[in-house]
Amino acid sequence: MSALTLKLFCLQLGSGQNPANTPPCQRNGIFLQRCGLDCTYDPQKERCCINRTSHSGRPYLPGYTCCEGQLTSTPGISEGRCCGSVGYDPRNQICCGGKVTTKYPNENQCCGEKSYSVLDQTKLCCSGVLHDLIGCSLEGAECVGTRIHCPQSETQCGSILHPQRGLHCCGEQTYDPDKDLCCAGHRWPGKRGMGCCGVQPYDPGDPKTKCCSGHLHSLQAGHHGKAQCCGVHLIAKASLQCCASAQKQLPYPRTPGPPAADTSSTTLPSTTAARDTSAESPRRPAQGELGAL
Repeated sequence: MSALTLKLFCLQLGSGQNPANTPPCQRNGIFLQRCGLDCTYDPQKERCCINRTSHSGRPYLPGYTCCEGQLTSTPGISEGRCCGSVGYDPRNQICCGGKVTTKYPNENQCCGEKSYSVLDQTKLCCSGVLHDLIGCSLEGAECVGTRIHCPQSETQCGSILHPQRGLHCCGEQTYDPDKDLCCAGHRWPGKRGMGCCGVQPYDPGDPKTKCCSGHLHSLQAGHHGKAQCCGVHLIAKASLQCCASAQKQLPYPRTPGPPAADTSSTTLPSTTAARDTSAESPRRPAQGELGAL
């Protein structure tokens, strides 16, 4: 506001004219200060609320709170606190998640956009979601993500809650150990009493199968006693032996000579039923490696 404009405001006030939305430059002999681009205020009695975007101003008295250029009535206090662009009374309100909510007595805390007392034994906050504990004690309750888990009435398997207590878990599923088999988190109905080879069920007494480090191999008839494991590989004991280190196990020929390029003629015919692996080229044990098993 220019000095000429202020002078015109004063002349209009002296002549009894005060156009609508035109702030006076003087009240009761007190010259006013600028409040934004379009307003003035009495600094002895008022405060100035300026919108930082439009740069417009509004004078206000105690009992109001200015937040981001917006005025909120907060009676009973000189100035409240801000929750975004909304003012609030911190004596009985709290700002949670950008929203003003009721403040409860004793140890208030936010849970998402809600508030609660941490001394309240009937509430539990799980990742910003407030739960009422119904049929569950606070001591036994626990959070599973945003959900509440009550061991008295539920079974937790991984991140899944099952509405019955005392169940057996297999991965995130439940299973009956009297009927089913659980192999590395995979449930196999009706396979009780069998063994596990990786995630696959198998019969350890079956001469047509052999498990090598979680890989299940199928053998031709009469080859079970001739086979041995070398890591995940199944090899013929008569022609190959195993060189093992902490990192890997490799088959190599028993007869001295250069490493064989292909062991398919000396390994036993088999298939891998559990999972595929890349074949390792057999070789002699290098210097420093562990000797043959």
